Amino acid sequence: MSRKNILAPRLLIDVNVILDVAGEREPHRESSQKILSMIEEKKAHGFVSAISYPILYYLLQRDIGHGSAREFLTVLSELMSIVPTDKAVLERAVSVETNDYEDAIQTASAEACRADFIVTRDAGGYRKSSVKAITPSEYLASFPV
Repeated sequence: MSRKNILAPRLLIDVNVILDVAGEREPHRESSQKILSMIEEKKAHGFVSAISYPILYYLLQRDIGHGSAREFLTVLSELMSIVPTDKAVLERAVSVETNDYEDAIQTASAEACRADFIVTRDAGGYRKSSVKAITPSEYLASFPV
């Protein structure tokens, strides 16, 4: 492994960022796509919580159909490392100070994979997170590619 890859930031990608790309949601698609491209180009290590998969499938199959949703998730699995939603993550999530349990699981997942950032369009939902939450646009402005 090259030194460049060792120093690459570790990013937990939230559901909304992935949906921006899959659903071509403007005006957010471009910055979210750049984040995923950084991961594909090995300029960052991408992680996604296992809990994101059923959420993504449910929302995607409504919009793009069953087959396309499955295909998208297969490609995503090749691109990202999946953080297991195991007992330790769920127990940690219960202690995270937030009213949104899904955000708490994302926070616990980010801790479990030692993420440097949670990349999300809902950074406000992670105000008390131990892992800094940042929007795709903020990340790209702070760490240009």
